[in-house]
Amino acid sequence: MMLCPLRLQPLLQALLVQQQAAGAAISLAISDSHGELLHFTRMAGASLHSGELARNKAYTAARDRQATRDLGAWSRSSGRTLNYWSDARFTGFAGGVPIWQQGTVVAAIGISGLSEEEDHQLAEQLASALHDLLTTEESA
Repeated sequence: MMLCPLRLQPLLQALLVQQQAAGAAISLAISDSHGELLHFTRMAGASLHSGELARNKAYTAARDRQATRDLGAWSRSSGRTLNYWSDARFTGFAGGVPIWQQGTVVAAIGISGLSEEEDHQLAEQLASALHDLLTTEESA
């Protein structure tokens, strides 16, 4: 199933309003299952670098089919660098999470601008909400 960015707007808007109210400025990327960008937002005050990281986190989570936090942990524990994949866009910074639907990755989220743990938690929350949205639409 392909995510349509227009269907996601109310959910994404609510997340951005929540972050703004908390005084946070994030970058948010959503990619398809191949890591190709579907949606990108960089809030006012978010660094340019956070935008690049958010896109790369979504890309990595989609391509590697796992949270970027887990990939980073694997890299550190195995002693292998992320160059192992021969893909300069891969990142092990937390904040990238795949969205699974019926055993298949259908999209991925990348969040950057907060601490790594906060990026990961926010990406997990959004991935869960998007999964629920897809499940609801699929059963309708």
